[in-house]
Amino acid sequence: MQNKRGVLVILEGIDQSGKSSATKRVKEISRLSFAGCRNLESVKFCDTLRKIGYGAFMNCPNLLEVSIPVGVEVCEAAFMDCRNLKKVVLPPLKVLPKNLFKGCVSLEEIVIPDTVEIIEEGCFYGCKNLKQITFPNTIERIEPYAFGESGLEELVLPNSVQHIMEFSFYNCTKLKSITFSENLKSIGTGAFAFTAVAEVSLPDSIRHLSAEVFMECDELVSIKFP
Repeated sequence: MQNKRGVLVILEGIDQSGKSSATKRVKEISRLSFAGCRNLESVKFCDTLRKIGYGAFMNCPNLLEVSIPVGVEVCEAAFMDCRNLKKVVLPPLKVLPKNLFKGCVSLEEIVIPDTVEIIEEGCFYGCKNLKQITFPNTIERIEPYAFGESGLEELVLPNSVQHIMEFSFYNCTKLKSITFSENLKSIGTGAFAFTAVAEVSLPDSIRHLSAEVFMECDELVSIKFP
C-alpha cells in the first residue's frame, strides 16, 4: 500500500473481502510490478518478503534508497535505470544478478555482502557516481560489463577473485589504480580497455590474458609480467 506520496509500504496481502490480512503477507513482488513508477521515492518491505522479481522497480527515476530484508531473492534488473538511486543495503546473497543496478547513474554507496561469490553481467554498468567499492574476500568471478562505464577510481581485488571476464571494467575512464588478486588466473577481452590506469603489476598466478585487455589506456607507462 502507499501511505503518502512517493512512499510505498509493502506490508500485508488482501483477503477476499478486500480487507488487509496478516495471514496473507506479501511473499513475492512479481516481474515489472512497479516499473516506471515515476513518483516513487522509497520502499519499505515487509519481513515476510522472499522474492523481488525481474525488473520489479525498473526505471523508477525518483527512487532514492533501498534496504532489502534478509532472506530475499533478488532477480535481474530489479532496480535497473533508477537514475536517482543513491544508497542500497543488500541482504546476504551468493550472486548479484545481471543488470541489477545498470544505469543507476547516481548510485554512490553500496556494501557488497560477504556472501557474494559472483557479480553477474552488467550489474553496475553505467554507475557513473560509484567511485569506490569494497569487495569481500568471497568474490570469485566478475562477469562481462559488470562495472563497465562506471565511476570507479581505484580497484582492489581480494585474493578470492580468480577470473575477470570480458569488458568487466571497460571504459572506466577514472580508474587509475588496480591491485590484482594474488590468485587471479585470467583476464578477459577488453576488461580494462579505455581506463586511466598508469601502472600494472600482474600476479604470478596469471595464466591467460585475452585480446585488448588494456587497449587505449593512454596513461599506462609501466607493466610488470610475472
